[in-house]
Amino acid sequence: MKTAYLWEQGECAVNQDSLILQQAETRTGTVTMVAVCDGIGGLKEGETASGYVAEMLIVWFYKELIPMVEKHRNQRILYKSIVKMLYETDEKLKEYGKKKKIRLGTTVTVMFFIKKHFYLMHVGDSRAYKIKRRVKILTRTDGKGRFLYRCIGAGKWERPQWKHGKIWGKTGFLVCTDGFYKKLSLEEIAVVASPKCKEETSMEKCLKEAGEQIKRRKMQDNASAVSVIQ
Repeated sequence: MKTAYLWEQGECAVNQDSLILQQAETRTGTVTMVAVCDGIGGLKEGETASGYVAEMLIVWFYKELIPMVEKHRNQRILYKSIVKMLYETDEKLKEYGKKKKIRLGTTVTVMFFIKKHFYLMHVGDSRAYKIKRRVKILTRTDGKGRFLYRCIGAGKWERPQWKHGKIWGKTGFLVCTDGFYKKLSLEEIAVVASPKCKEETSMEKCLKEAGEQIKRRKMQDNASAVSVIQ
C-alpha cells in the first residue's frame, strides 16, 4: 500500500488543517491510517481544534487500534472504540472552550486499512473518495454552502458517519479537505489517486500537480489531501 500527501496553506494567515499519515507493522500485516481535520474558520482557534483531534487519533492508533488488530477484533468493536475516543475528544474541546470563553471545532475524516478492508469515520464537510474505473464519494456532507451543521468540539454531539468495506483489486483512496476538492472536478480527483499513479508516475507528483492546479484557480482556503493506493 503506497501513500502520499499534500498540505497547502493557501492565502490564509494560518493553516488550520491537520493531516495524519501513520503506518505500523503488526503480526497480521501492515495497518495504515490517514486523516484530515479542518479547523472551523468561523470560530476561534481552528488550528488548536484540528491539531488536538489529530493528536488524539494518533494516540488511539497506537494504544487502541493496533492491539485490537493483533487480537483480531471485529469491526463492531473497532467502531465502538473510535466513537468513544471522538466523543471524549469532543467533550474535552468543549471544556477547553468554556475555560477560554470561546467556541472552537473541527471536521474529521479518518480512514484506516487492515489487510483487504477499509474503515471510514467522518464528521463535517471534508471528503473521502474511492477510485477504480470511476470515482465514488464515500462521505456525506454535513453542511450546505458556507454553513456546517456538524463538527467535533462545537455544537451538539451526534454519532459520526461510519462505513467499511472490502477492497477488491487495484483501488485508490483520497481523503481531503474542502479547500482541496472544491477546486477540482471529479475527473481531476480521479487522476490524483488513480491506481495508474502508482504504476505510471509518482503519487507525490500527482498530488503536487493537483496542488498547482488549485493555486492557479486562486486557492484561498487551506488544502490538505492524503492518497492511498492498494
